Amino acid sequence: MSKRSKFGELIESSLTQLTQMVFHPAEEKDLYLYWQVLRNYLQGDLQSLSTWSEIICADPSLPICLVTATRLRVSIRQKDLQPDTLISIENHFSGDEMWEGEIYFLLGYSWDELKEYTQAIRCFGLAEKALMKSGCGKKSLKALHNKISAFGCLEPNRRLLTDFFTLYKRAKVIQDRGMCGLALMNLSREYERLGALALAYRQCQQAVSYLRDEFGGLQFYLAVAQRAHLLLKLGRVKEALQDFELASTAAFPEVISALNVLSEELQVGDKSLRSGDLHLNPAWSEIKKEVENKTGPIALSTHESLLIKALTAGPSTKFELIEKLYGDKIDSSSGLGRFKHLIIRFKKKYPGFLIQANGRYSLSAAVEFKS
Repeated sequence: MSKRSKFGELIESSLTQLTQMVFHPAEEKDLYLYWQVLRNYLQGDLQSLSTWSEIICADPSLPICLVTATRLRVSIRQKDLQPDTLISIENHFSGDEMWEGEIYFLLGYSWDELKEYTQAIRCFGLAEKALMKSGCGKKSLKALHNKISAFGCLEPNRRLLTDFFTLYKRAKVIQDRGMCGLALMNLSREYERLGALALAYRQCQQAVSYLRDEFGGLQFYLAVAQRAHLLLKLGRVKEALQDFELASTAAFPEVISALNVLSEELQVGDKSLRSGDLHLNPAWSEIKKEVENKTGPIALSTHESLLIKALTAGPSTKFELIEKLYGDKIDSSSGLGRFKHLIIRFKKKYPGFLIQANGRYSLSAAVEFKS
């Protein structure tokens, strides 16, 4: 296997896969060092990550891209990102094809952390193309996922159901369990924002299952925390507490901040710990506001939820939807009447979200996927 192929495998690996990899320091020094960086980064071990960063930055013989990527990952974990530094990194990037996708991916992630979503979208787009060109289809898909998520932050009123469902289908085809989990976690939040709690819980449950390969990593614990939140909204407090305890074993600032929000919902823990929201991601910032203001979407009816579920999978004709919603035994005139009233109610709740064209119904999307 060529060095470039090994590098691609390295940056696409889950935490579990990384722990099973072996690199020889003498023969593959830069790959070995970045393997250490990735392993400690994904585990959230900032102390070890900083130690490896010092070793890498002190060696002038190492590739500048390795040094840059390492520094970016340390800054992301330390929450110490400076816009001027990011601009300088991009302006002075050497154009190393092997590292190009990874550097732009980290720049996109950094801009996203700074809530500079237009810059994040641009960098994730560049990363997506560079990674695909390098044969890193899984990491390219993750860049696309992050680009869509950033777009959702830029335009928070847009619904991204079809976008995340398409990502999930693509990830399933290439057997990327981590990406399946991320897409379903976001899809779950989209369902929750619409008031389809039962659907949201089922998607989150699937997300946790997919992300077990990332056990010990940030996304796994965030999915568990999200599931606890949904269990609370469904009135299943005992199960929510079990997830709360599991997520409490994480040391990631983002998870700790999410647990502060959960403790407010559960009314447990020291109140002095609940005020911080410095490390909340956009989804948890939104949840925090809902908890504090005791607000949230009106719950969808059973048939409204079924309509959303059916259209998430793709466009359907009126008669296909009637069969999915009411079964094939219903009288045609009765089915048409009920369907008409359902569509009217749904359009009043969510104007512009339901599209009717060429005899088919569909949900609006933020991104046009190329086939």
